[in-house]
Amino acid sequence: MKIKIISTPERTGIYEIHNQMTLKEIYKMVNGTKRPRLIQVGGALGTLHVGYDIRLPLYKLKDELYEPSIAYFTELFCPVDYMRFMVRFLIRELNIMNVHIMQIHESIINLTTGKSSTYKIQELKNLLEEKSNSKGELFLKRNLKFLLTHFSVEVDEHLKGSCRDSICRTLFKAQCINACPAHIHIPGFVALMKENKIQEAYALMRQENPLSSICGAVCAKPCELKCRRGEITSTVGVRALQRFIALDALKLSMNEEKLQDNKYSIGIVGAGPAGLTAAYFLRRTGYQVTIYEKESRPGGTLAYGVPSYRLSNEVIRDEVESITNLGVEIHYNHLIDQKGYSILKGKHDALILATGTTIGKLIPLQHDALISGVDFLKSVRLSKNAYIGKKVVVIGGGDVAMDCARTARRLGGEVYLVSLESLDHLPASREEIQQAQEEKVYFLNGWSVDSVHAHRLHLIGCDSVIDDDGRFDPVMNENTLQLEDVDTIITCVGQKPALGYLPESFIETNGFVKANDYCVEPMVFAIGDMIRPTIAIDAIAQGKAVAKLVDAHLMNLGIYVGKDIEVPVKPLNIKMFDMDLKEEMIQRVDKRLKNFDEVTTPYTYEDALYEANRCMRCDQNSREPLLLGRSL
Repeated sequence: MKIKIISTPERTGIYEIHNQMTLKEIYKMVNGTKRPRLIQVGGALGTLHVGYDIRLPLYKLKDELYEPSIAYFTELFCPVDYMRFMVRFLIRELNIMNVHIMQIHESIINLTTGKSSTYKIQELKNLLEEKSNSKGELFLKRNLKFLLTHFSVEVDEHLKGSCRDSICRTLFKAQCINACPAHIHIPGFVALMKENKIQEAYALMRQENPLSSICGAVCAKPCELKCRRGEITSTVGVRALQRFIALDALKLSMNEEKLQDNKYSIGIVGAGPAGLTAAYFLRRTGYQVTIYEKESRPGGTLAYGVPSYRLSNEVIRDEVESITNLGVEIHYNHLIDQKGYSILKGKHDALILATGTTIGKLIPLQHDALISGVDFLKSVRLSKNAYIGKKVVVIGGGDVAMDCARTARRLGGEVYLVSLESLDHLPASREEIQQAQEEKVYFLNGWSVDSVHAHRLHLIGCDSVIDDDGRFDPVMNENTLQLEDVDTIITCVGQKPALGYLPESFIETNGFVKANDYCVEPMVFAIGDMIRPTIAIDAIAQGKAVAKLVDAHLMNLGIYVGKDIEVPVKPLNIKMFDMDLKEEMIQRVDKRLKNFDEVTTPYTYEDALYEANRCMRCDQNSREPLLLGRSL
């Protein structure tokens, strides 16, 4: 039969489909790269499917095909916005409208504009149980109930005024700001860069992120994934701009204002990105802040788990100094146990735990040189003389695995990276994968380690990693492969926190800390990787969030981030749309494999000015809701 398949714009069209094919097989035929978040069968008010429904064959859905169409939703999809669309479709296209539908429409509009509440959501659910006066109304209510149930997390986020998919435009200034966990005013600091106001641009960054030069080197760039400039040519080089501005600003001595000291003392365990951020905002607000760090220098994972070719010691040192210069004290080589934890609770008015995930998970293999990625990276960062032999196997597909593989190449190893995932589905960033490939890391994708005998590694094939409900559930096949003469095996299959200093009742069954809105027990808070694995910029955002919580409990005056900074508002140059991305210079492969020097060279001033002029200033767009018409 011929069916219209609606998927990515370039894949939408009429396809000849056999009725024995499943929704999953159809999707793979026309697209197949990312797991769909939602499938709709039978038109705009057709039935909705998620999870294992994707295995349903078409003949079992014949009663749902009121229209011969199947829509697959992956990216650029917000379930709450889609609720709004379906109500409007009923009213505008089918001309079905009554009091109940108008009340439903108003309730969903409130949800998309941040004006809803838990009570109003319950009212909406009650409305959806009312008797329907038409088949269209019945289908609408069925689908709205489905979305409220299956996308409850996104609904809750909208209740708090957030749209993770950057669709509900009244809830954010610009997509890049919304995508950044710290909500840095990206168009603002870019606009200040255009006016050569570099110190002001850096100060604007630090209102949300005091580790901007560090993020300028290693951030995962979620903002660039949502940059609307990418829909025209290529995204704005936000991370590179952040790096240039921060490095340039740090050349001058920092003289940040802080509020007068108050009587409260805050203890922070861990000098990683989350702990340093919390310390920065609390100290600027007048609190006495002391950090207790078990290592001999600050930075946490940034200092010990990120190779120096991505992030130098000097960058970490300079930005941490800008925090300690405010009066934050750091006590190094200070490892706490349960007794020490009790002492710190009694010593400070509030205690923040930010000890990260320092223990690397190992695969149960019998091999003379088996090491976790965490331990390997730390040993190399400290000495750069780790012995790995001639042939190295790295197991994993994330950024830590890429870091280990590229580090092993710099130590002279022949490196094989073994991952369950296919190359297209590796969780590592695209740039890390590309640079690893350039550095002649050999990728063995779609394989799992079966066993080791002496120095011979046995692999078996892997067909899939994630099941149709999004859970980790690898499916193996009968393919086999052997790697001979393996000297070192580095496992990068996850990390866990070292929580021996906490009572067992504070620890979840998965090994992470129990925390309700960051709170572990009265006036004790936990942030960062120790409550859930995350990226650096998210840990930074949590650091500021917990600083607000601590202040709310003690002073309740609001944290101080400095004086307001005026962002320039000027017309855009029409020529900007012809400007291509200016990328940072990257060392040639033959040079970068000889040392651990930083791979990328920061922008020059001229480069930064050029790139800043490519920003479309989406933050200046209207945030007013789009009205359906006077009849509503």
